[in-house]
Amino acid sequence: MAAGVFHFGRADHVKTETQALNARRYAASRLPVINAHLQQASAGYVLWAGDSNAELFQPPALPCGREVVNAGVSGATTDVYAEVAEKLESARGHAAVLTIGTNNLLSKKRPLDPAAVDRFERDVSRIIDALRARADTVVVTAIPPVQDMEAGVVNTDAVQAYSQRLEAICDRGRCAYEDPFAAVRAKAFGIARPGASVGIHLEDYRASLEPLLERICAESPSEASGHRPSPGGSG
Repeated sequence: MAAGVFHFGRADHVKTETQALNARRYAASRLPVINAHLQQASAGYVLWAGDSNAELFQPPALPCGREVVNAGVSGATTDVYAEVAEKLESARGHAAVLTIGTNNLLSKKRPLDPAAVDRFERDVSRIIDALRARADTVVVTAIPPVQDMEAGVVNTDAVQAYSQRLEAICDRGRCAYEDPFAAVRAKAFGIARPGASVGIHLEDYRASLEPLLERICAESPSEASGHRPSPGGSG
């Protein structure tokens, strides 16, 4: 039994290392594409940043006329995306929206260990600093919920704990915190309502994110930079 447990742990570690390497490789291939889009973006664009929860969002044409540049990188953990954010090449945009953290929350990574939480906060601070240098306003969203069957793979308690960390960072005046996913959360913050998600991704990103995007699109930087209560939350 002991030998079997050791072998499984080693295999799990190797798989984690492989996933991290793949995420970095994808980020390296995606970065030039993002930068090409940024260099062609019209003035006052909105940057949509983060992991696959950002990359899978296909924004509609906006009535305010602002262009949205999708800078999502599927599979990115916060350390990987910090490297991406610091290499973005663009003129200053109107706003940047960040959704990040899901890939940090795999149960095998022990995301609630203090060292993991500290790394997350350091990485997110790097990302926010990079985005603040590139946009007038930075909005950070809560981490989206996952399908209930993913509860063993993703530490769903950490979805709330890490979202609270994001909110605390924004409360220091560095960004605005939003939870556009409140309507699709079940009673447990980290679990999605039935039918709202498949695995770790939402079924319909537009339904959750369009209202936020339209509001940010139309606001001046001074209006967008303040903290707003989360829908259905304590604020």
